[in-house]
Amino acid sequence: MHIRTLSNSTYNGDTRILVENKTVSFSSSFTTAQMQSLIDQQPKNLDGNSLTFQFADGNYNLSTGLQFNYFSNGNLYINGNSSNNTVASAKNVTLSGSAPIYMGQNSTYTEVNYLRLAVNTSTYVSALTVDNTSLRVNYCSFTNYPVSVTAGSGNGIGAQNRGAVWVRNSYFTSLDRYIVSVYNGIVTADTNSQGTNSNIAYLAYGGIIQVQNTGLTGTTTYSTAVGGLIVRPSGTTVGT
Repeated sequence: MHIRTLSNSTYNGDTRILVENKTVSFSSSFTTAQMQSLIDQQPKNLDGNSLTFQFADGNYNLSTGLQFNYFSNGNLYINGNSSNNTVASAKNVTLSGSAPIYMGQNSTYTEVNYLRLAVNTSTYVSALTVDNTSLRVNYCSFTNYPVSVTAGSGNGIGAQNRGAVWVRNSYFTSLDRYIVSVYNGIVTADTNSQGTNSNIAYLAYGGIIQVQNTGLTGTTTYSTAVGGLIVRPSGTTVGT
């Protein structure tokens, strides 16, 4: 893998650029600090190339969440096992922690695929937080850890500060809120996402959620506050 530098521009202070596709591999034997160090070591400017963070099968108990921030100008992939391409709770890769993944200030084409994210918090933190970043979520699973805790526990996906998320073929269970859009966040809940046992399936707290299917719960629950807006599959709206 070759890296060259830019003479006249920087990406969050990083003048290096990636000149070919690269895969960074994680093992469940790594500490959270080791994985975060590998993330931080990568050039921020991808220069049209693809950077893939590949998790090997296993359970990753994260002391803190992993942060993927400030990547630009290319494709960013965060992947589990690609054989887990069905809508199901079980995945070969599980990331558990108080805030498993945070994606912030990226301007890449971004996907998060084939992961099970388990959030263990009582403060409404999201298992996947998307801040001023656009990404797709495919074939992922979201739950609370331990799963016996539901009311007052964490969220599944949270978009904020111009974060935009397209959710497809994903499974949600045992969370207080499944999909949350906070100030200026936008979430599209697309086809074939399913779930059980939520207090609130969709919460637009100053953000926008477009719902294209209602399979998250048997009785889908919508909630809005501070100017949030939810557009239901029928085209009717909830909120202002």
